[in-house]
Amino acid sequence: ARYAGGPACWAALRDFATGTRGPAALRLAAYAALILDEQEPPGLKRVWDGEGWDEMFPIGFVVDDTPTSVEPSEAQRIQEQAAVLIRQNQGAKAEPLLRRAAALKPEASDITYNLAVSLMLQQREDEAMDLIRAVHARDPDYFFARIALAREALADGRLDEAKELVEPLRRLKRVHNSEFGALMGFDVELAIEQRRFQRAEHVLEVLEQTLPGYHTLPGLRAKLDRATPPLEPRRW
Repeated sequence: ARYAGGPACWAALRDFATGTRGPAALRLAAYAALILDEQEPPGLKRVWDGEGWDEMFPIGFVVDDTPTSVEPSEAQRIQEQAAVLIRQNQGAKAEPLLRRAAALKPEASDITYNLAVSLMLQQREDEAMDLIRAVHARDPDYFFARIALAREALADGRLDEAKELVEPLRRLKRVHNSEFGALMGFDVELAIEQRRFQRAEHVLEVLEQTLPGYHTLPGLRAKLDRATPPLEPRRW
C-alpha cells in the first residue's frame, strides 16, 4: 500500500524534506512517508533544523502495540509471569519460570531471549550472550537478539559491525512498541559513542514523544547527560 501517493507527490515531498521551509518535524514526516513508500532508504537523513543542517532519524515504519499471539500457549503464560519479575529486576526468580517455558517450547526465540535477560540481571553475562548468539544463529530475524549483539559490538568499539547488525531492522514496515524502543535506545547509545550528542538528544526526544513511559528512558537520559560536555561560559 502507498502512504504518500504517486510520483508527483513523492517529488513534492522530497523537495520539502530536503529544503529549509517549515519545521523540522514536518520534514521528518515527509521523509518517513517516502521511506514507507520505498522511495527513500531508511536511516539517518540530513535535515535543516532551523539553525543548521543535522542528521536526524525519520520514523519510516508503523509503531503499534498489537499482541503477536491471540491465544497464548502455556509456555507463553509462564513467560508473562516471568516478564513481571524481570521488570522488577528479579532475574533469579524469573529464571526457573523461563527454563520451564523453554522446556515446553524450545524453539521460541522470545522465551530463550528473556531467559538470557534473566541471567544478565544476575550478572551472568557470558551465559546470557551465549544464549543470545544461539537465538541469532537459528533465527536471524529475531529483533531483540540483533539489538543485543549490536549493543555488545558497540560496547567493544566495533561500530561498523553494530550498525550492520541493526540495518535490516530499519527496513521493516511495522514494529512493536518494545522493538521501536529497543532500536531507538541503541541509536541513542550509538550517537553517544560517536560523540554526536545533538543526534543522541534528537533520537531520545523522538522516543520520549512516541513512548513516554518506556522503561529505558531514565537510564538513557542519565547516560546522555553524563556524556554530554558542559557548555562553556560565554565570553563577553
